[in-house]
Amino acid sequence: MTNDAGGVPAELPDAAVVLADTDWEGLEHAMGPAGDTPQMLAELLDNDQRVR
Repeated sequence: MTNDAGGVPAELPDAAVVLADTDWEGLEHAMGPAGDTPQMLAELLDNDQRVR
C-alpha cells in the first residue's frame, strides 16, 4: 500500500521481518560479504542501551 506522495509506502514493514527475509549473503558492504549485517542491525534495535 502506498500513499499519494509519489509511491512512498504508507507504512514501513516490521524491521525484524526485513532482517529475516533479506538475502544478506547475496549482498556486500564496504568490508565484503554482508552476512554479518543482520546481527549488527538487530543490536541497534535492542532495548538494552549497552547492546546498542
